[in-house]
Amino acid sequence: MAENVTIKKLGKTPLDPISVGRQYYSELRVYVKEIKDLIELYLVPEVSTLLTNAGYNRPSTDSQKSRQDGYGQDIEEIIDQIRDLFGTQYTEVEIAAMASKYATLTELFNQKQFEKSLGGSPDFGLSLARSTAFVSDELQAFTLENIKLIKSIEAKYLEDVQGIVTRGVQRGGLVKDIQKDIRSRYGVTKNRAKLIARDQTAKFNSTLTRLKQESVGVQLYQWSTSLDGRVRDSHSANEGRVFSWNNPPSTGHPGEDVACRCVAIPILEFEE
Repeated sequence: MAENVTIKKLGKTPLDPISVGRQYYSELRVYVKEIKDLIELYLVPEVSTLLTNAGYNRPSTDSQKSRQDGYGQDIEEIIDQIRDLFGTQYTEVEIAAMASKYATLTELFNQKQFEKSLGGSPDFGLSLARSTAFVSDELQAFTLENIKLIKSIEAKYLEDVQGIVTRGVQRGGLVKDIQKDIRSRYGVTKNRAKLIARDQTAKFNSTLTRLKQESVGVQLYQWSTSLDGRVRDSHSANEGRVFSWNNPPSTGHPGEDVACRCVAIPILEFEE
């Protein structure tokens, strides 16, 4: 925290990029539903057959050691089929385009809020923040990271349902119970996609805010929360306090914590 600072001129409060995060999530929700539809079409109807075939291959003693696990290969083949079909719906190029789109949209949102926060102050060169090399570097970094995260949504979803079916067949579970457990992963996966969209846009916005403010000479900022019941206690404690970009608080800078909605108001003039 920057102690003993008197604020002489405070910038305007920028918005956090929740609108961009919602748009990103809307696309990821479609992405997740495509996987769910393939699971419903190719895996869910096969649960009964998988259980039946596994039963045929087990000796009457049901000895764990002598059990033949050929059904594991059957499950693997179904998952591979779903993965291959999904790959034709969402190619590498399409996934990269989605990640790049939200890198660009977040940066455009951030630039607008950045200019608003400085209020057109003649003491700061607004063009500098847009022209510096770090913007393109950060766009690329966000894109590459989010390509990995988008792909991980599919990988984790299919890994989870494969595990559910494998364990269900191993213990000779009921068809309806296994199918219910498979379907439960849809909601879990949607929630993870929502967190990725919200968290990634917030973190990227935070990084751009810091770099742009620093690039025009802003050294300090005032922490601003959303002032609602969802704000973490540790972030509420930062409300209205002054921090330096080169000395972050224990919470990290605004927007750096998971799904943080806080923002940094630039301090344009101050006295120590």
